[in-house]
This record gives sequence, C-alpha cells and structure tokens, in this order.
Amino acid sequence: MSTLIVKTKNTYPNLMKELIRLKAWDEEIERKRKTWGWMVALSVICAILAIIGVAKLSSDSVNQAVYIFPSLFAISFVVSLVIYLRQVSKDLDNRKLETAMSVVARIGEDIPPESQCAITIDFKEYRKGGSLVSKSGSWLTGHEFLYVHPWLNFSGKLYDGNKFDVLVETYVKRKEKRKRKYTKVKEAFSEKATLTVRLNPEIYPDPAQVAGNISTGITPYGFEIKRAIGTDKALKVTLETGSSVIVHARGSMSGTLDKLLNGDRLLGLFIQTYAGIAKARPEGAVPAQ
Repeated sequence: MSTLIVKTKNTYPNLMKELIRLKAWDEEIERKRKTWGWMVALSVICAILAIIGVAKLSSDSVNQAVYIFPSLFAISFVVSLVIYLRQVSKDLDNRKLETAMSVVARIGEDIPPESQCAITIDFKEYRKGGSLVSKSGSWLTGHEFLYVHPWLNFSGKLYDGNKFDVLVETYVKRKEKRKRKYTKVKEAFSEKATLTVRLNPEIYPDPAQVAGNISTGITPYGFEIKRAIGTDKALKVTLETGSSVIVHARGSMSGTLDKLLNGDRLLGLFIQTYAGIAKARPEGAVPAQ
C-alpha cells in the first residue's frame, strides 16, 4: 500500500486536473502490478517444470548446460517479485482516491473558479499514517489496539460566502489473538467526518440558531449525524458511519468496508447541513459573490 501524502492548494479546475492525473498514474501502477504479478507466477511455474525436467534426464544423455535453466527461472522469479512489490508499494487506495475526487468534483461546482481551495489525502495504511490511541491485553488474552487516522481534509469558499472545511478520520479497533500456528487479526473500521462551515455573518449572525435546524440521527445516505453545534461564527456538523469488520484468519480474509465513507455519503453530509442552513436564511438575503 502506498505511503503517498497528497497536499495541494489550487483553484477548483486546476485541483481537479491534478486529481485526474493522479488517477491516471494510479491506473498505470495497477496495470504494471498485474503484469509483474503474472510474471512472478509464470517464473515459478517455469522453474518448477525445469527442475522436474532436468531431474528426469540422465547426466549421460544431456548436455550439462540444461542445468542452467532452473537457475535462470529462479533469477527471473526474484527480479519479477522485487518489481511487483515495488508496484504494490506505489498502489493507491482506490476508495480514498475515488472519495476525494467525487467530493471535490461535486462541491467544486459551488466554488468560484478563481477561488483557492486546499486538499490533503493521506494514502498511508492506518498503522503508518495514524496514531495509536490505546493498547490493552496480554500474550494470553490477546492484544487490542485503537488507532485514529485523519486521511482527508478538503476546504474552500463557496459562492454564498461561506467557508467550509471537511475532515475525515478512520477509527480502527484491532484485535490480535495468537493461535497455534498463526495470529488471528480482527479489524473493526468506522469513520467520522466533521464539516465545519464558517457562516457569512452578514446573512447568518447566529450559528447556534442554524445548528438547531439540522436534524441529527440516521440519514438516508447511510450514516448518522451525531451532533450539530454552532459556536462563534462557525457551524460544526459531525457524522459517524457504522462499523465494518475485516478478519484475517489462517491464509484467508473475510469482510468488507462497505459501511465506510464514499463520495455519495460525504455529499450527503453537505446536503443535510445546507438543508438546515437554508431554513435559517433570512428572506431576501443575497449571498456574497
């Protein structure tokens, strides 16, 4: 998994161009990874066949040069494996990239084309990019870890004069339990997104009143709005997803991450927030351009 961190500030049109180039680069990395993966498998098969073939031949009836073939295929395997692992290390998390591209593309339609917006995407795995919050357990009972990993931050200014900042964090409860010949790992993933909107004070002088118009609880978008708070000139709305569990057993993996955030769910956070903001808009108010 890639350790790349993308951090850039630009106008919305140029930001989208950068993300599109990043997507094309990732697709090329995935193509190379698949190609070299096949080369690894082919090298193993050829090496095994060469060893079997040489073993069946008598040293009196074959030139000693044929013994070099198993070695050549073994070298090919090592080289292919090294290149394959390098491509794997560059491969980006598709969910993160697609979520970021989707939310930028959709929210960008409400950002003036000359206005600067900023984005940070951390593609690291949660144990490398995140922070260890707590650790408990023992060798006998197993260990339990809690990680938090902020991986997406997108901010900008909208046509209505409001400034927004959305932060996405992944929380992972990781349980490790030693078995006789392997360690069973259970990971429970959940995510929290916090949308902070610095309201245009000329139109919304009381963020607390706006917060009261935002419905909390389960939404049609597959997440729960936990709280909506108005303080000073800012409105802060927080959503939390359900838990997605991945289990790594002996030689197998089960579970999905289908409950985590995607572009539609993040857009839903903006929609739910702006539904409350619209209720608080004074009649006849003209948004700043």
